[in-house]
Amino acid sequence: MMTTLKGLKLYGMAQAADELHQQGVPSYESAQPILGGLLKAEIAEREIRSINYQVKIAKFPVYRDLTGFDF
Repeated sequence: MMTTLKGLKLYGMAQAADELHQQGVPSYESAQPILGGLLKAEIAEREIRSINYQVKIAKFPVYRDLTGFDF
C-alpha cells in the first residue's frame, strides 16, 4: 500500500499510514481493504482522465463511417 500511495504522490498519507501500521492501531488493519479499494479506484480514474486528455490534445478528427458519405 505504501508504494501505491507514493506512486500516486500521496506522501503525507503514506507516512501517516506507515506510522499507524508501526503503532499497531487495530482500526488500521481493518481499514486496509477499504483503503486498497479506494486506491485502485483512484488509479483507474487517473488513467481514464489521462487517456481523455491525450485524445483531446491529439485533436483526432471526428469519427465518420461510410453511411455519412454521398456516393
